Amino acid sequence: MFYPQFAREHTDITNNSAIFIRETVEYQGRRWFLASIRRGGKFLDYRVQKLFYTEAAFRADVVTFVLFYSDYVFDFLGGNFRLDALQAAILIVKLKHLDQWTAGRQRNARTYRELFKNAGLQEVTLPVEKEKRHIYNQFVIRLKGRRDELREFLNAEGIGTEVYYPVSLHMQECFKYLGHRPEDFPEAMDAAGKTLALPIYPELRREQLEVVVQKIKEFYVVS
Repeated sequence: MFYPQFAREHTDITNNSAIFIRETVEYQGRRWFLASIRRGGKFLDYRVQKLFYTEAAFRADVVTFVLFYSDYVFDFLGGNFRLDALQAAILIVKLKHLDQWTAGRQRNARTYRELFKNAGLQEVTLPVEKEKRHIYNQFVIRLKGRRDELREFLNAEGIGTEVYYPVSLHMQECFKYLGHRPEDFPEAMDAAGKTLALPIYPELRREQLEVVVQKIKEFYVVS
C-alpha cells in the first residue's frame, strides 16, 4: 500500500467566483485529477485514501470519484459523494449570497451581448436563453472555426477560457463498450470542437469584459 502524493494548485480562476483548488493523485506515473470547486464554492475536506498498486484494487478503492487523466476525459465511471455535514454547514452560509452572485453573472452576460453586438463578429454565436432565468454558470460562445487557436491567443493575453467538453460523451473511453461512432451524435461532436467558455464571474468589471471582446475581435480581424 502507499499514500498518494497530493499536489495542490491555488490560482485565481477566470471562470468562477472563488479560489480554485484542484487536488491530484500521482499513481503509476500518471496524474489523476480528483475534484475542483464549482460555482457553489464547496470547501474541500477529502479524506486521504489508501490506494493499492494493483489496477483492480486501485479502481475499486477510488470509485467514489469520477476519475480522468486530464480535464473532461474519462476512462471509467465512478460516483461523487461529498456533501457531508461540514459541507452542508458551509454551503448554508454561502447560500445567502447566491442570488447576488447570480445577478452579477447575469449582468456580465448582458454586457457581453451588448459588446459582441457592437463588435459585429460573424464568427461568434452567443448562447441562447430559452428560459426566463439563466444563472450563467458559464458563458459559452460557439465559433465558426479556429477555436483552439483563439484560446491560445487569449491565454497569451492573460485571458483564461475553458472548453466544456472537448470529448463528447459517446467518444469517452468509459462508454467505448456502447460502440458509438463519431457521426452518431453530430451536434455533440460539433459543440465539442467549436464551443468556448469565457470569463463570467460576478466580480468582473465592464472594462475587463470589453478587453475580452476586443481581443477576440482582434484575433479574427487581424490574424
